[in-house]
Amino acid sequence: RINLTMAVPLKAILDMRDTWGDRYDPEGAAKVRAKTNPNLRRAPACYNQTRVCVFCSQLFDNQQDAYRPSFKTKEADKLSREL
Repeated sequence: RINLTMAVPLKAILDMRDTWGDRYDPEGAAKVRAKTNPNLRRAPACYNQTRVCVFCSQLFDNQQDAYRPSFKTKEADKLSREL
């Protein structure tokens, strides 16, 4: 059986982790970013395909705005948190 059914760019995973960290634990997210190898965040390494399991593939399947929101979505989210 094959458990790693989907391939996504490493950047998608890093973006999702950053989004979750910024939203739920900003201080902890900064610490995790500091520990992550900075070379993985630069091109071309960030565009390497990374295999994800069946469970995690649901997070990436047709949900790009959830893990990599547009600038407009980020600004609207920032304004709603300030109010």
